[in-house]
Amino acid sequence: MDNQSFLTLRVEELRYAIAVTEVLEIIKLPELMPVANMPDDIIGILNYRGLALPVMQLSRRLGKTQDHCSISDSLIVVEWQDFKVGIVVHRVEEVQTIEANAIARGFSLGRETDINVAFLSGIATIDDEMVMILNPEALIRQSDELSDDALAPEAALPKGDASDTDGLTSEMSREQQDEVTGKSFFERYCAWATPEDRALFRQRAEALRSVQGGSEDLQLSSVAVMRLGEDYFGLDLAAVREFIQVSSVTPVPCCPSHILGNMNLRGEVMTLVDIRSALRVSSEGAPDLEKAIVVDVDDIVAGITVDQVCDIVQFSSDEISAVPVATTFSHESYFTGIASYQEKKVGILDFSKLIQAEKFIVNELA
Repeated sequence: MDNQSFLTLRVEELRYAIAVTEVLEIIKLPELMPVANMPDDIIGILNYRGLALPVMQLSRRLGKTQDHCSISDSLIVVEWQDFKVGIVVHRVEEVQTIEANAIARGFSLGRETDINVAFLSGIATIDDEMVMILNPEALIRQSDELSDDALAPEAALPKGDASDTDGLTSEMSREQQDEVTGKSFFERYCAWATPEDRALFRQRAEALRSVQGGSEDLQLSSVAVMRLGEDYFGLDLAAVREFIQVSSVTPVPCCPSHILGNMNLRGEVMTLVDIRSALRVSSEGAPDLEKAIVVDVDDIVAGITVDQVCDIVQFSSDEISAVPVATTFSHESYFTGIASYQEKKVGILDFSKLIQAEKFIVNELA
């Protein structure tokens, strides 16, 4: 088994991880629509860009009794065999690569424990802390399986056209939903929520609806959001091989300053590149060389150093706009578009153009 990149997260005091390849998007928890006759851990349904997405509270799935949600909770959208489910967690941390031989499998945590090992595929240690690797297939299928309604989420939509992107709210009022389920989302899980909090929950839900056309016409792009200084950039997840911690960099003589050197990546010599100068990002106050994203594009493998890997986000085609003439991104042709991320602008990079630019080609005869 090859090394894998994992998204680490928190549920109460415990640390878990899930493979990045299973993650479609990370968002802040929106208002959900409670649905009757669902398993106890399924706390509602979300209109996720035209799809009725079942949402699981991970703490409940793992056997805990927590009933409340927080406005700071995150929702991770996971896909397993073309089935999508949302997983509510307390906090998303970062993306880290775990060596395959560092993951213990076939383990037992003992007879009495509040950790349900049936939902884990292994245990690893990161930063001297035990991290439990989640198994998406087991979360969805093991033991207390999702109901037939959850596995065919269009059946949970109100009567009418299942592709209606407003169906979860427009065809059934919140009062009608409450009559069906007995209590609203807020009464069930967020009794503490102020009017301002409730408005924010609803605003998040509204933002996730498909804006134009049906879901079958909507094209989604999974993007790794990274930070360089105060600026945010995005990389198509299809171009990302893994996320790594940088170590043992060997300088290469007679190379320009943006070529930081080579490092041994499990027997493969890989060049580390600093793209700040090309993107006109100041290097002043930059942190020590610690994190990098390994990119594989057009048979070119390189590591680009970053300050932080922030998120994995899905942008719809409607959410990515062309690069305007008068923006900080307009000075280069290295962008395919611009999107919004947490009230910030994210320039979506065309890494193929960036890495093949003249300033990034090293003259081997030099």
